[in-house]
Amino acid sequence: MLNHPNVARSFALVAFLFAGLSVTAARTAALDSSERGQLIPAICSVLQTEYIYPNVASRMVEALQAHAQHGDYASISNGKALAARLTTDLRAISRDGHLGAEYHPEGAHTDPENWSVEDLEGMRTQAERDNFDFRKVERMIEALLAAPKK
Repeated sequence: MLNHPNVARSFALVAFLFAGLSVTAARTAALDSSERGQLIPAICSVLQTEYIYPNVASRMVEALQAHAQHGDYASISNGKALAARLTTDLRAISRDGHLGAEYHPEGAHTDPENWSVEDLEGMRTQAERDNFDFRKVERMIEALLAAPKK
């Protein structure tokens, strides 16, 4: 978590199949350089300790640090815009469609037992809209039965 006295607005680093991770930012209308400066190392720490593939986590950490050092995040003060950019950068390395950053002005939801019915309904609605991440379903049995036997 970020070391800031007013913890209200949050970024959740989400890997739905692997772990729910969160990094919390302070309560202000826009993210300042101090918050961004704390956010990237905190995300990197969570990736290193929680991501399922350590070698991919290391590459994502290196990429995020390089982007931060080049100032790629310096002008992004909008939480949703920063979350979108972080998601793009993380997925460019991981190719993991389940991993991303989300911005929650009301705070991160890190404990599923504390999620409200509305939160769960919203997640289900979003999952349905995304077809539960299925892009194509085919019956392969006919193709397998028709294949020449060796």
